[in-house]
Amino acid sequence: MKKNKGRFHSANEMALKHGSWNDNAVSKAIAARLQEENEKGIEIGFGNLCKSYETLPERLPSHQGIEFDSPLEDFLSCIDAGYYPAPEIMVAISRCFNSYLAAKGDISLDEVFFGDRHSKRKSFAYKKHKTGWSSEYVLFEKWLKLAEGNSMEKAADQFLSKYFPHLDVDSFLRGYRRFKSGQ
Repeated sequence: MKKNKGRFHSANEMALKHGSWNDNAVSKAIAARLQEENEKGIEIGFGNLCKSYETLPERLPSHQGIEFDSPLEDFLSCIDAGYYPAPEIMVAISRCFNSYLAAKGDISLDEVFFGDRHSKRKSFAYKKHKTGWSSEYVLFEKWLKLAEGNSMEKAADQFLSKYFPHLDVDSFLRGYRRFKSGQ
């Protein structure tokens, strides 16, 4: 990540300190800069995001005031819930991707978003896949609880035919057992 004396200077300083633009303190610095630009009537680039964002329908009360661990999780949660992310979240995520592209392959997305180089099993994506709703094995565990009385093979056959018809039951169950054992 290179040092930037431009528009988001204070946010850039924080990003350098935290190792990533994917940090709540960084996104708050971005929000402060965007607010300052709005107050001064500056309408360039990301400043227009603020005006657009203000015209959107208000979020449901159950989705207001939620704090996430990082701008990335905020971004993903907004998209999953059908909301536009706040401008500072979009700027932070945009800066992460810009850093990734500017590095020309010298750093991974995990490094850009989380500041650390690590093995696959310690990566954010791997951890989320192991516990999140994107994992077919996590979904299958929920299915198993609802399919009481069925054998694992029968439950897997029903689950796969409904949600993943392209997967083979035996292969899926081998993968599921590896998933359960932590391999």
